[in-house]
Amino acid sequence: MPLPTNYTTGQSVGATDMNNITNTVNNVVSGVTGSNALQTQVVVAGTAYYITGSAITVPSTTVTGMVVGTRFSWETAMMKTAAGTNAFNIIIYRGTNGTTADTADVTQSVGTQTAAVDNMTVRVEVVITATGATGSYFWSVVPNNKAITATGFGVATGTAAYSSGTVSSVNLTTAGLKFGIGFSCATGTPTITIPFTRATVYNLV
Repeated sequence: MPLPTNYTTGQSVGATDMNNITNTVNNVVSGVTGSNALQTQVVVAGTAYYITGSAITVPSTTVTGMVVGTRFSWETAMMKTAAGTNAFNIIIYRGTNGTTADTADVTQSVGTQTAAVDNMTVRVEVVITATGATGSYFWSVVPNNKAITATGFGVATGTAAYSSGTVSSVNLTTAGLKFGIGFSCATGTPTITIPFTRATVYNLV
């Protein structure tokens, strides 16, 4: 089957060009996605944990890669047992390992825990605002708790629970760069169960 023709130049489009076009279209339209199987973690107080399946690797097969407006997005469900006090933190990681060995750019408390059974969903967004070796990004962490009033995870009701900020002067040119999310408990030892995590990146070109 012959390769398609560029009707502007009259030249045939090469196989490499076709691969680049296909990869770009797939990434921009569909996103690069990942998900995890059930994860249950018996928490050690003050220890950080990387959520299984949350690592998103910036693909090496795109034409340019990240641009201003590239968006990384995570949605995860979390359940806890009747233990744990003080801050429950969501962490945004950046590095090449896909583990807690990566840099924790953001450690954001979503609430002050109580020793009560609870569940919540958390949406985390990272939007690239500058690329290159001194890049930057905007982030947001939006937890939604099942309780009418703060309990368990301690998530505040209303927009008081929503957090955002900017990370600046970070290298976004590293080969095999990964973004991922994790969590930690300041004190107490709840068991944290994560039934699903969905990780997606859009607008890679």
